[in-house]
Amino acid sequence: SISPEPNRMLIKGCITKIDTISDGSPCGAEGMQVVFTKKAAKDCYETFIGSPVNTQYGDWFSSEMFTEHTDKNVGFIRDAYIQGKDLMAEIVIWKDRDPSMANMIVQAMDSLGFSVEWYPTQTHEENGVMYMDAFEGCGCALLFKQSAAFQSTYIESLAASKENEENNRSDNMTVEEKQEFAKEIADIVMASVE
Repeated sequence: SISPEPNRMLIKGCITKIDTISDGSPCGAEGMQVVFTKKAAKDCYETFIGSPVNTQYGDWFSSEMFTEHTDKNVGFIRDAYIQGKDLMAEIVIWKDRDPSMANMIVQAMDSLGFSVEWYPTQTHEENGVMYMDAFEGCGCALLFKQSAAFQSTYIESLAASKENEENNRSDNMTVEEKQEFAKEIADIVMASVE
């Protein structure tokens, strides 16, 4: 869909789960799985607003793209809210800063999710699980779902701005470029799944 805002790709998605044990252990959790408690989410979710969004994406496709947290800031969290057991965010991605990355996000959106960055201010442990009782949100990374500690994060909706839309459309590619592009995407997704 089309966003009326130039240079902005607007993403709404689940950036982490609430009252759910993580699939993996995030960095800084000392090898433990984590849970964001419902009370902590209600008290602290707004601390994510205004924080940066990063992703791993280079000048060309690689097996590492969308797999790590980095210092490559590609946007910010404009709003956050709770929807059931999902901590949701409205995210702005500066799409004209890197049109190939923006195009890849559109193509791979069903495989992408998020990994939050936070500073725990109060925790407790139960049965080897670290519970976040209070925290400060610091941002998030846009990743392939299987690369995130909470693999059930997701992109709910995505809207790209109409400005420069022609530059991002695959219709401008030759048949050979489209085939090569599709092959590279498939190889990267398969490598991430493996």
